[in-house]
Amino acid sequence: MNKNLKTISIALAIALSLIAVAQGYYLYQQHLEISTLFNNYVSLQDDFNAIKVGYARLDERHILLESDHKALTSKYSSLQLEYDTLISQYDVLLSKYDSLMEQYKSLNAKQSALQSDYNKILSEYAELELRYSALRFNISDPTYNEAIRFIQLDQTNQNIYTENYTCENFAADFKNNAFKDGLRCGYVAVNFPEGGHAIVCFNTTDHGLIFVEPQYDQIVTLIVGGHYCQLNNFELPDWDDTIVRFIIIW
Repeated sequence: MNKNLKTISIALAIALSLIAVAQGYYLYQQHLEISTLFNNYVSLQDDFNAIKVGYARLDERHILLESDHKALTSKYSSLQLEYDTLISQYDVLLSKYDSLMEQYKSLNAKQSALQSDYNKILSEYAELELRYSALRFNISDPTYNEAIRFIQLDQTNQNIYTENYTCENFAADFKNNAFKDGLRCGYVAVNFPEGGHAIVCFNTTDHGLIFVEPQYDQIVTLIVGGHYCQLNNFELPDWDDTIVRFIIIW
């Protein structure tokens, strides 16, 4: 009986020891898990704080960007309004420009027609004046030799070119002197791209039309599209002396 109690006591002691060991191991495991969880909690808390700081910075940046966006939106709206106004003004000006251009083209066409009519009337007037003068003063076209003789005798080329006595005066005086001598002489208006020149001519009965530079008593050549000085061996000018056209007034 005592032997059994002793055995039972030993078994009970062993069992209690095993239970204590098991409880200690369990508590150790719980401690480890709690430590791990605490460490994870601390790490998560640090991450949370870092995220919180980052969020605060992002929130500040968001507020600034939102303010900039509102300012830019307002500026864009203002610029869009100005643009729409300018487009409207441009359309109005373009319409006025097109209208003025049409008026200009119309006036230019009328001016060209009037210029043509004027030149025609001027030519007809000069022809009538010539016929009247011929009937009244017995003016006639010279022969080539008669024209050369008059050129040699006439003293117009002795005049001095000044700002008040130009090529037009040379031509007019030469023509008047020829008229007084009974010779039909033409006043020739030569047009260059910018400006012009005046010379004279005779329609000789045996050699046809000849042109004369009254400043030099020289027979010259006129060809539309040619350069006046180059055609006649004069000193080349520093301006365009291309002959655009010429008109003879008899």
